[in-house]
Amino acid sequence: MSEKMKISPKNFQCREVLWSAFEDMAKEYGVSVDHLINSAMLEFANFRNYIELSPRKTPKYTIDSTSMLPDDSSLEDAPSQKNSTQTPEIPKVETPKTTPPTPKTTPPIPQQKAAGSKLVVDFDGQVIPVDKEKFMIGRGSSVDLRLPDPSVSRNHAVVIFRDGTYYIKDLGSTNGVEFQGQRYNIRKISHNETYSICSFEFTFRFI
Repeated sequence: MSEKMKISPKNFQCREVLWSAFEDMAKEYGVSVDHLINSAMLEFANFRNYIELSPRKTPKYTIDSTSMLPDDSSLEDAPSQKNSTQTPEIPKVETPKTTPPTPKTTPPIPQQKAAGSKLVVDFDGQVIPVDKEKFMIGRGSSVDLRLPDPSVSRNHAVVIFRDGTYYIKDLGSTNGVEFQGQRYNIRKISHNETYSICSFEFTFRFI
C-alpha cells in the first residue's frame, strides 16, 4: 500500500444533518460511516480532476433502454394521454317523464254592476247633483241642501270630494249625522246609501 493510500484518523467539523444522513446510509448498505465518507471524498476529487480513478470494469449485464419501449405498431394504435382530443362519452341518464300538475283555476268572481262617477242626492222627490268639492247641508239660506227645521244647524254637515272619493262630515252639530241608526263624525259615501239628520232622510247615488 502506498503512502497516499494509507488510512489514518482525521479530525474535521461536520454538520449534524449530514452526519445523521451518513449514519442512516451506513446502516442501510451495511458499511461504516468512514467508508461512505471516503467514497464521497474520492468521487468529489475525481469530479474536480484532482484524482484520476482507474477505468471501471464493464458491467456484467447491459440493459438497452430502447427495449423498454413498445413496438411501433402499438404506438400508432395507442391514443396519447396528453394530446388526445377525444371526449369520453358520458352515459345518458333518462329523466322519468312526469305529468305536470294541472293548475288550480280560481272561479271567476262575479262582477257587480259598477256605479257611475257622478254623485247625486235624492231628497223630497228632488235629484240634486253633488258637483262641488264642498257640498253644504243645513237650514241656512246659503247651503246646497236645505233642511228647514230648527233642530238642524245652519251649517250642519258637508259632503267633501277628495282624491276621487266622497265623504260626509258632521260640522259639530248638536244632533249629528246618522247612518243606519249610528252617528258618524265622518264617513265614506257609497252607492245608494241613506243618511238622516234629525227627522230628514236623503239618499246618495252614483250615476
